[in-house]
Amino acid sequence: MSKSKALADSFKQFGNPFKEHSGNLVSLESNVILGEDRVLSLRKVEQTGLECYQAFLKCFVRGTEINFFDPLKKNRTKIFAKQSVKPPKQVHTVASLKNDVSLFSKLFIACQHRNIDLENFFEYENQTYPPCLSVNGEMRSCTKSELASSLKSLVEVSNEVHSTNDVAVYDGSAVNILVPRKSRIFSEYCDEFFKEVKRDAEIKGASRVDLVFDLYNESGPKKIVQEKRGTGLRRMVSPSHALPKNWPDFLRNPLNKNDLFRLLGLASLKGTALAVVSHDGETFISTENASTNLHGRFSTSLTEADGRLILHLHDAVKAWIQKRGHTNGGY
Repeated sequence: MSKSKALADSFKQFGNPFKEHSGNLVSLESNVILGEDRVLSLRKVEQTGLECYQAFLKCFVRGTEINFFDPLKKNRTKIFAKQSVKPPKQVHTVASLKNDVSLFSKLFIACQHRNIDLENFFEYENQTYPPCLSVNGEMRSCTKSELASSLKSLVEVSNEVHSTNDVAVYDGSAVNILVPRKSRIFSEYCDEFFKEVKRDAEIKGASRVDLVFDLYNESGPKKIVQEKRGTGLRRMVSPSHALPKNWPDFLRNPLNKNDLFRLLGLASLKGTALAVVSHDGETFISTENASTNLHGRFSTSLTEADGRLILHLHDAVKAWIQKRGHTNGGY
């Protein structure tokens, strides 16, 4: 009875899983989408059982290696067990340290018999990858906020807001830092998200809103950073599904972000009088009243929203020039 109640509570919290038509393997208990390794293990269950049966049958027919009443060995197939989200181990660290020890030991031995100038020695490359630029062959990363003070000194930042702006272009990935407040499901979060965008656009007096999101793929520049930080659990993202309790962990998975950004882009086109231009994955989308030349698919190399912000702004200026003969582009 307790298990039936727990199953019913899961349906109330995460929605009816039988309404989903995707090919993903989803845990009813946590609404987590399981990885490909778990799916492969599930598909091999029957084959593993047949192999165990054939092995037992062969041993039993011989009558010397096994008794019919001996307990069967349990196959520990991890399908719905908790998935590890820890960052990958730094397997190259020990090898790098050994290389350093070997290098300096050889240098020490050479110094015993030769007159070596250490300053001249370190003028030449002695590592496969320059330590100042990379760590174990991976480019060093930094915190973007540390660059803010240096960049501000190079430009003049104006806080003046014009009331006659025609277009407002937003980096949706940055705005998406908004943590859910009263929202319980993803559709409510989409409404909350676009409500903030719409209010800001009305303050600026913009009649067109462009929402640009980041794209995450296997060959993107953020792949190395994602591996260092670790990956959160993959979850189902649809208008009727409940929001995850751990929002930072949810955003740590790039596939969750792709699904969320796609949902936000589609939701922004509904129920608004504003002209909205956004994208669904790698395809541009817009409302019927939006004058835009952005149609179809764009290059997959434009994964960063920063580059496409300029593209959207250029399109908005061009469209407004064609329509009115002038524009006051706001960004």
